[in-house]
Amino acid sequence: MTEPLTALDNIAENTTQKAEEKLPEYIIALQGYFRKQEDEFTTYLARNNKKLSKIKPLGIPKDTPIRDRPINKPLEAFVDGYDWYKQEEDLLSILKYINHNTVPFGIENAIALLNQQAIMAGKPKKKNFFGRLFKYDVHDAVTYANTPQFAADAQAYVTSNYDKFEAGAKQISKNIDAHTSELIYKELYSGIENLESIPKLAVRVGDVFDDCSQNRAIMIARTETLRSFNTSTIDSYKTAKIKQAQILTANDERTCDICMGLNGLIMSIDEARNSLPLHVMCRCTWIPLIGKPMLKEPDRATVQGIVEKNPSVSIARYYKIPKVPVINKLEQAIWKIEKNIKDRATEKCYVLDKNGKTLFSKSGGKNSIKFTQEEAKLFKDSIFIHNHPADSPFSTDDIATMLRTKMAEIRAVGKSHRYVMKLKDAEKYLNADKLRETIHSVKGGIYDKWRIPFREGKISAKAASDAYQNELWETAVKEFNGLVYTVKEIP
Repeated sequence: MTEPLTALDNIAENTTQKAEEKLPEYIIALQGYFRKQEDEFTTYLARNNKKLSKIKPLGIPKDTPIRDRPINKPLEAFVDGYDWYKQEEDLLSILKYINHNTVPFGIENAIALLNQQAIMAGKPKKKNFFGRLFKYDVHDAVTYANTPQFAADAQAYVTSNYDKFEAGAKQISKNIDAHTSELIYKELYSGIENLESIPKLAVRVGDVFDDCSQNRAIMIARTETLRSFNTSTIDSYKTAKIKQAQILTANDERTCDICMGLNGLIMSIDEARNSLPLHVMCRCTWIPLIGKPMLKEPDRATVQGIVEKNPSVSIARYYKIPKVPVINKLEQAIWKIEKNIKDRATEKCYVLDKNGKTLFSKSGGKNSIKFTQEEAKLFKDSIFIHNHPADSPFSTDDIATMLRTKMAEIRAVGKSHRYVMKLKDAEKYLNADKLRETIHSVKGGIYDKWRIPFREGKISAKAASDAYQNELWETAVKEFNGLVYTVKEIP
């Protein structure tokens, strides 16, 4: 089986290489597009440098991951103020030129692969009268594909679907410009946070467009060539009355895990039409499926796993991804508050009602927050959220305050952990003095357990203290029935 499949792979590779012969032309055209966009944006920058200079940094920690950075709305408005789509027609012209030059090679690819599969299938079995009427096999497709009429029919079918190509090209064009806009925003964001001057910010913008000309132009040229190549291959199969196709990967050391895992995936012709490339720079192609599959199809679990890990992969639209549970307003409010306070150097608390409404918030020092009697009255049945700058578990006073003031739940969040203590029964209030008695009865053995490795230098003082406190609460809540304690790492 290896040799025939290698033959299919060789055919696909050869016709792909033909389709890519004009890549240098496409790359030069795209480089020109980005350089023109750079000139236009640089002019916009020069005309609006006073507006840019007034945008203030948010003062976020330098090690904050990009995904956790709050949006700088004035900067976002500034970047969006440039008309990113003013050169859309230029980009569409390039995409149309790529498509026009590539379609004939996609048709040639389909014909060559059909012929090779006919050879691999061997001589057709004799058909009786009814078989002749109702069965259509690879040899029927090949017979038609090798007539002078087929290439014309395939080209006509591609042309009839030009409106679909045009709609897709417009979306691709918008995606390209949106990505450039995002890259500019991120660079200006970093520069502003570093308190850089306008000239240095301009250099950052220039670096983005340099990368667009040197790297993204190549990436876009190759990806869009292969998109047109595979779409016209699939259109040719449909012209030949083929109903399904299989993904054939370029099986070498450059093949990624996504493509390798989806090798042999069977899809209907209509679904396949918009499914390759799987990702940027993808080299996969389609082989027709008539009768027995040439490749072993990946199991559903494998495909599902790839889609879940890579939700942007093109086939994702045809595979249902388990929905993330929708969190309610209370959970949303808690998540947002914890995200905002977890990295603070001093304590801050929020007191929420059961619906997630903030009753009040208050800031304190490094280790505590003081409350008035009127504020403490609001603790009853509330959810009390605060941060621990030292990333430590609850103190005994934390939980005693929870029980004494009849909170429903208390939460402490640090840079890497989240600690939660809640009542098992929201209607049943517990005695704080009895909790202290329980803690006193169990803490001795736990303290000794963690004191020894600390004294031997095996763990740090903080690690010993945190481990002791965690185990103390885990043990205490078992003895002192009525509380639920959880601790989780924050990703």
